[in-house]
Amino acid sequence: MKINLVILLYFIDFLSLLKYNNKELIFILGGLKMDEENEKKETTPTENEEIVKEDVKEEQKVESTVEVDKKPKKSKKGLIISIIIILVIIIACAIAGFVYATFFSAKEIDLSKYISFETSGNYNGYASFDEYDLTVDKKGLRKIIDDRKTVNKLEERILEKSEVETNENVKNGDKIKVTIKISDDWLKEYKIKLKSKSFEITVKDLEEAEVIDLFKDVELEFSGISPNLSVSINNTSANSFIKYDVYYTMSVENGQSDLVTLSKIRNGDKITVKAKFDESDLRQYGYAVNETEHTYTVEGQNEYLKDASQLSQETKDSIAPEALEEAKSDCEYRSYSVASVYSLGYNYNLRAGDPELQKVLVASTDKTGYSYDKNNIFYIYKVTYTELNSQATYDYYLVESDSDIVVSSEGVDVDDIYFSEFSNYSKFYYDNEAHKGLDSTINAIKSCYTDYTFTEF
Repeated sequence: MKINLVILLYFIDFLSLLKYNNKELIFILGGLKMDEENEKKETTPTENEEIVKEDVKEEQKVESTVEVDKKPKKSKKGLIISIIIILVIIIACAIAGFVYATFFSAKEIDLSKYISFETSGNYNGYASFDEYDLTVDKKGLRKIIDDRKTVNKLEERILEKSEVETNENVKNGDKIKVTIKISDDWLKEYKIKLKSKSFEITVKDLEEAEVIDLFKDVELEFSGISPNLSVSINNTSANSFIKYDVYYTMSVENGQSDLVTLSKIRNGDKITVKAKFDESDLRQYGYAVNETEHTYTVEGQNEYLKDASQLSQETKDSIAPEALEEAKSDCEYRSYSVASVYSLGYNYNLRAGDPELQKVLVASTDKTGYSYDKNNIFYIYKVTYTELNSQATYDYYLVESDSDIVVSSEGVDVDDIYFSEFSNYSKFYYDNEAHKGLDSTINAIKSCYTDYTFTEF
C-alpha cells in the first residue's frame, strides 16, 4: 500500500506540471503538426522537375536546411513519446498496486465485529455459552474478503478452533472472552490477517424467561422410625414440565446417592434432592430455573428415645405409676430369688415391702437395623424383704424396663409403654451380686448393653 501511495503522489505532481506548463505542451504539439505539413510538401513532386535538377546547388541548400530543421523536430517527438511512456508506466503501476492490494495482500479483520453468540433458547440472567454457540457473520466478511470459498473456510475454521471462557448466569451486557486458535500458517495461506486472536463479545438480545421453582411442590415422604426411616419423593406439581420431564434423585451423607428411595435415615440427616432434565426441553417451554438441587433437613419424624432429657416431667409422672405397679406385682413372686441370692435354703418365710424407686436410666444406640433394641428405659427399685421367722431383712434390687420407646413431635405416647421385669437371663438374672446393691445392679445392666449410651433422670 505504501508503494501505491508513492506512485499516486508522483502522478499528482505530473498533473500539476501539465497544469502550469500547458502552453509549452501546446507549443510542442503545434510544432509537431507544422513539421508534418512541411514533410508532406517536401515529398510532393514540383511541376518543374527540370529546373530543380538544373539548380543542384539550390537543392543542396534546401536539403541541408531541411536536415537542420529536422533535428529539433525529431527531439520534440522524443519528448512526447517519453511523456506518454511515463504516463503508461504510472498508470500500470497504479493498477498493479490496486490489484495486489485487492487480491494478493493479507486482509486485516477484526473478528469481534463478525462473531456473536446464538441466543435462542438462552434467557437473560440464566444463560451460558460455549464454542458451539458461536455464529459467524459471513455477509459481513464478504465485504472484506471477496472470495466466497475463503469466507466459508474461515467460518469453518473459526467454529473448529475457538475457545470460550467459562461462564454462567450470563445477562445482557456481559462480556465473554473468546480466543481464536487458528494457526498463522493457515491465515497466511488464505491471505488473512487478524487484528487480534483474543477479544471480548458483548452479549445482547437475550430473552426474558419465566422462572420456575422445581422444588416448590416436591415433598419427601417418610415411613418408619428414626434412625430407620425410609424416604421417597412425592412430586405433586401441576406444571406439566415439572411433572413429566423432570427426574428427581436423592443423596445423603451416609453414602447413599442418586437414588429414588433412601433407607436408614434419621432426624438431623441432610438429604440433597437433584432435579434432572433435558436442557432443550426447558428451553422449549421458555423456562429458567434458579436451582437444580435442594437440600432438606430431616426433622420432626418419630424417633426412638435417645436421651432421658427427651422425657418431659409430665411423661415421667405418667409412666412412673405403671412401673411401680409392675414392680409391686413382680416382687410378690421373687421370694425364691431373694432366698437364692442370700442362700437362705428352703425354710424361709419372706414378705416383701413396698418398692422404693432408686434411679431411672435410659440406654440408647445410634445403630440402625431391626435385630436389637433401639433403646431401653430402666426403673430400678429397692425392695426390702423380711424373713418372718427371724425378722431378718434382705434388700433386693428389682428392675422394671421397656424397650423401643418412640418419641413423636408431641412427646412420648405413654399408652405404648409396657413395663416388665428386666431379667436378661444370661447375665443379670443369675448374677446374685447384681441384686444386692444399687451400684452392682447398674453395672450389671450396663454389662448387658456395652455399645449403648446411658443417661439418667
